[in-house]
Amino acid sequence: MTHVGMEDPVESASTTFDDVVRNLGAREIEVLRRRVFAEKPDRLEQLAVRFAVSRERIRQIEVLLLNELRSAHEVNRVRMLIGLVDTKHTRPLAAVLLESPRLADEIAALEQPWWRIIERLDKTFEVRDGWWCEPNVATAIRKTRADVVRAAAGRRAIRLEDVIELTGMDQSEEWVKYCGFKLHEGFVLVKGFGITDRAAVILETQGSPLTTEAITDRLGMPRSVRSTKNVLSSDERFTRVDRSSWALASWGLAAYQSIRLLIADEVGKNGGSIRLSKLEADLTSRFSVTKSSVVAYASSLPFRTVDGMVEFAATTSLVPRKTAYETRRLFRVGDSWALRLEISKEHARGSGSTLPTALVGALGLPFGRPTTLVSRMGDQRLGWNSTQLSLGSIKRFVDDDDLAVGATCFAVFGEGRTFDLVRADIPENIGRARALALAGFSGDGGNYGIPELMKSVGLPIGTSPHLAAERFRLRGDYDISDCILAERW
Repeated sequence: MTHVGMEDPVESASTTFDDVVRNLGAREIEVLRRRVFAEKPDRLEQLAVRFAVSRERIRQIEVLLLNELRSAHEVNRVRMLIGLVDTKHTRPLAAVLLESPRLADEIAALEQPWWRIIERLDKTFEVRDGWWCEPNVATAIRKTRADVVRAAAGRRAIRLEDVIELTGMDQSEEWVKYCGFKLHEGFVLVKGFGITDRAAVILETQGSPLTTEAITDRLGMPRSVRSTKNVLSSDERFTRVDRSSWALASWGLAAYQSIRLLIADEVGKNGGSIRLSKLEADLTSRFSVTKSSVVAYASSLPFRTVDGMVEFAATTSLVPRKTAYETRRLFRVGDSWALRLEISKEHARGSGSTLPTALVGALGLPFGRPTTLVSRMGDQRLGWNSTQLSLGSIKRFVDDDDLAVGATCFAVFGEGRTFDLVRADIPENIGRARALALAGFSGDGGNYGIPELMKSVGLPIGTSPHLAAERFRLRGDYDISDCILAERW
């Protein structure tokens, strides 16, 4: 390859071109210096005022000068030699000048280097912020962004070395950043710059689970361990595989559960009882739990340990205080139970939530054992121990239905152990339609009436509206009670 720096004609071209410029008039040289070749060109109006001519006249002078200089023999000679420089379309200007130092020679009359002169006269390349790009910076940025996205193939991050188009490029990391991407541990973040994107890169780089503390230390930004745990819990790309360890969900590792749920699973899988020594060995080998913790949980509700065997405890003393028909916001709709709730920040983040214990009897749930319900979004988990009934994360429903925090919905528990989350549209006007919508009956209320409201809370058909309103009031459903009393049924 022939380099500009090796060509003697360039030195003579610089001298000759400098002479050409000096033979121009003072006004023309000033226009070249302050507008054509300046790093930050003056406006036409500024030069027009300076030389007491019109703005149009300055524009005409500029056009004439550009045409004359573009056809100059010296410029064409350097332009030809630049074509022999291996620019690779995008390179740091410093690398180009290191390879071809004569491009840095100054044209004294204009106080600018050769590369600046040629850049302004030859539109086949552009230099900006220290980058030499062909045909211009904007096009080079678009091309690189397209190359990265194409190489990522839908992934949120990709190793920089896997973008073939950037292989061997000088200062490729700096260029990718200049194009608007963020990098972390050698990965280009394609679809986000946040905590979870960085955490995914860290786990991908590590290739094995890491603790919350280790991930936090490698995020490269201020973050508490607790907040890292919260954001990982709310992102389906991650799976908690131990008390404080995380893996990528794509690895297919078993998800960690509380010690109580782990014991319940093992007891259930072993026909209702399991030897304590076997339970200890199994759980301590798979998870970072101690034998003493296993023993403590296995000896307390909802379990008991008798003669070295762990089993579910009796449930006679753990009957919920209220029935489903007496529970606020819980309604019998057809063959299902519908619980009205508002989407909270915890729901949107992916945290679980508590449910009325009355659902235990209504759904026939086995005490102490986790239950899996079938839904349109996959398995939905319920947990039931001595203190409360809990519903697993419903974040995927929230995201799928684009539900905002504060939106009113019904968690619908159907026969055959099914589950769904249904958006509720509640009319504002007090009356029949609002009462029915608040109780889980969709539509405008035209197909439903007081009989459906009676059945939803266990009242016999024929109960008067006033008695029905009183039942809703006693349950704590004052909003429905007010609607019943406000309208003739």
